[in-house]
Amino acid sequence: MKLLASDFDGTLLVDKKINKRDIEGIKALRKKGHKFIISTGRTLLTMEGVIEKYDLEFDYLVLCNGAVILDKNKNVIKNNLVDFEAVKKIVEEFADQDKIMIYFDDGNGMKLIENKSVDMKNLYFSEEIDFDLVKKEEILDLKSGAVILSICTSDASVERGEEIKKRLIEIFGDELSIFRNQFFVDISSKGSSKGEGLKEVLKLENKNLNDIYTIGDSFNDISMFEITDNSYTFNRAEEGVKAHANNHVDYVHEIVDHIIK
Repeated sequence: MKLLASDFDGTLLVDKKINKRDIEGIKALRKKGHKFIISTGRTLLTMEGVIEKYDLEFDYLVLCNGAVILDKNKNVIKNNLVDFEAVKKIVEEFADQDKIMIYFDDGNGMKLIENKSVDMKNLYFSEEIDFDLVKKEEILDLKSGAVILSICTSDASVERGEEIKKRLIEIFGDELSIFRNQFFVDISSKGSSKGEGLKEVLKLENKNLNDIYTIGDSFNDISMFEITDNSYTFNRAEEGVKAHANNHVDYVHEIVDHIIK
């Protein structure tokens, strides 16, 4: 039995749709007795709609860049929070900056902090994601931690994303896990990464690193590439990502074909 772990946004979901052959490949993989893992920066709340829409089959969900792990019945295996003091620092540092959007999930739903410099009615979000618009002060009054936070700009600037990532590392050092995922910067609890999350799944399954195949398209996927020789990214990925993966493909179903051939 082998395991295939796939990133979601930019890997399975591309241009707001999932390739039919990828969906069929996942079903064929599981039918042959192998297991499929969705490994994403998203929360459960933001995954449920697309799982239902595409009838996606899975055996594990590694969410929030490894901070949360669920089994196929959505039972919680792991759940680590970013503490409130870190949330407060992030909100106070970035919430009022030009074109900045901060969203987070505190376990009670996804929230997006209002910013006067952003047209909040015309945002780039997948149609399946619901979020509440809240004022910065409301977040600071909650005094609760977050499963994950993410920061991006309303114009989807990769360059600004890289600047934000560097600033966060200046503030927190290694206190938090900070990754750029395309133009988003994802922030989760210390020690959380997709790679570490997958290691925990392998322990549960009593499997070793040679038994897992991983694929992703961005920098928060590199930790998945580092745990196995069976690492894949896309020919279209950024060069800085491609350098970390041993194999380059065009579609997820190509890996499925390799596993079940």
